[in-house]
Amino acid sequence: MQSVCYSTGERTSDGGAVARKELANGELSQDCQRHKCAASFRRRIIMRRRALRLCSQLSAAAGVHRSVSTYAVLTYGSGTVGALGHADTSSVDTPRRVEDNALNAALRSCPSDAAERPSVSAGLFHSAAAVPGVGAFSFGKGAGGRLGQGDEDNVALPSRVELTHESADESHDVSSVACGGLHSAFITRSGRLYTAGFGAFGALGHGNFKAQYVAAPVRFPTASTRVARVATGGAHTVAVTTCGSLYAFGRDEGDGRLGAPVGNEGVNSPTLVVMPPLPGVGTLIPVAAAAGGFHTLVLARAGDERTVVLSSGGNANGECGRDGATWTLGPLDWQSEESGEAIVRIAAGGFHSAALTSSGALYTWGAGGGGGLGHGDARTKRRPHLVEGLPVRAAAVSCGSGTTAVVGVDGSLWLWGKNASKFGTTCPDVLSPQRVDVPSGMHAVDVALGASHMVILCRTQIGV
Repeated sequence: MQSVCYSTGERTSDGGAVARKELANGELSQDCQRHKCAASFRRRIIMRRRALRLCSQLSAAAGVHRSVSTYAVLTYGSGTVGALGHADTSSVDTPRRVEDNALNAALRSCPSDAAERPSVSAGLFHSAAAVPGVGAFSFGKGAGGRLGQGDEDNVALPSRVELTHESADESHDVSSVACGGLHSAFITRSGRLYTAGFGAFGALGHGNFKAQYVAAPVRFPTASTRVARVATGGAHTVAVTTCGSLYAFGRDEGDGRLGAPVGNEGVNSPTLVVMPPLPGVGTLIPVAAAAGGFHTLVLARAGDERTVVLSSGGNANGECGRDGATWTLGPLDWQSEESGEAIVRIAAGGFHSAALTSSGALYTWGAGGGGGLGHGDARTKRRPHLVEGLPVRAAAVSCGSGTTAVVGVDGSLWLWGKNASKFGTTCPDVLSPQRVDVPSGMHAVDVALGASHMVILCRTQIGV
């Protein structure tokens, strides 16, 4: 039989509860009032200390542990080339925890109430996670050096990302990751941006078109530039700086995904993107970006705190959410003021997009094939439409290749779209939000979609 230790809430044997019960009557000030005699008061203090030691000893003898809230990474879908991090290339049909590796150990040391939260991301066929104060880990397909581990080998178990020798001391300071189609980006706590992977499209921003097997720093026009957010698309990269500037680099093909016409060659070094002036809105400050297969979204804030979503790039399926020329940044034909809410998060997939409001409402638009928009059909939508079938308020969203995943404020996980009924395999499409079960005791807090796999960051409890 067990009881609860009154001072700590820990379970103890009955002896521990009895010993502690006498101490539940009040604080030291009350003891002073009841026991005028100094000798009696000292005896009371001695008894208190003995009882606390007894409580601790009984708890230890019973093998009782404290429960601490921390994080875990789960993966789900196709395990091709090791993208799930389970030490093999097998696929899994339900979210499964990535265990028995350095990443798992690092996550266990990161309490969920810490100021910085771990970051997860998924590329076409690779995955990555960053644990503040520990570093970044990657796994999956290594072609082109996208894992940042010094070679092109596929890796089926999370392994540490390497930074160039000149910045090796910053390896443990990587706090955020973003996986693109063929490359990866890493932000350190100091705001420095590093990239690795296939370089032929210029998406690494190193001033050349060479592959980079070890993550190297991106050189901005101003050496003091620091990056707050980074988004990686199929072959381009977009960075938002701490001072509110927007830079883009990589492949363009004349569609304008870099935010301005740069020709079919693209650019291989950071290029400043000028935010367009909007009548009645004033100066726009970029706060976040999302990079899709061939398009870009930018979340900006006006001087009156209104939020505006802008887009540029390929728009064959309406993924830019507006008509007219989309080779330069321009506002969607729908803005947050229509719903009376601020936009707090954006996401871009292969050919569709999503935006999340402050109340947890989700809007999607673009290619509807396979049901990736979640509107109960497979029709394309060229304007943002509310996902009415989502029964929870959304806290996070990710767009993949014809699929969309959402984390609810209650920690639930939802998925819909192409082959979503058994993700990672050829199976029936899902046209409306469908709940995905996560292991008992875990609560999803973020999600990232690749071509046919998913990476989930969860909050969980461990005994210490």
